[in-house]
Amino acid sequence: MPVVTAVGGFAVSYLAFMSSAWNARKKEAQNFGAVLSELEYIKAGIDELKEQNRSEAAELAHVSERLTRVEESAKHAHKRIDGHDVSFRRTRDGGAVS
Repeated sequence: MPVVTAVGGFAVSYLAFMSSAWNARKKEAQNFGAVLSELEYIKAGIDELKEQNRSEAAELAHVSERLTRVEESAKHAHKRIDGHDVSFRRTRDGGAVS
């Protein structure tokens, strides 16, 4: 009878150990799944930021191009205004340019 009790005690201890190990592995797998889920969420956020960055860069290039055109237009306008100013002075002063 002591042998049966010892074997029974050993079996119960072994089953308890295996159950504990199984629960630990299950918990570890759940944690791993949660970490993977969070990593996917972070990756999606990074991808979204990259797309926004590309969009902002394209918009900046467009605005830069428009600014260059406006600067060129202003430069030409100043030249025209200067020309009008000279001809106005000539007209006002009777042909003499000061």
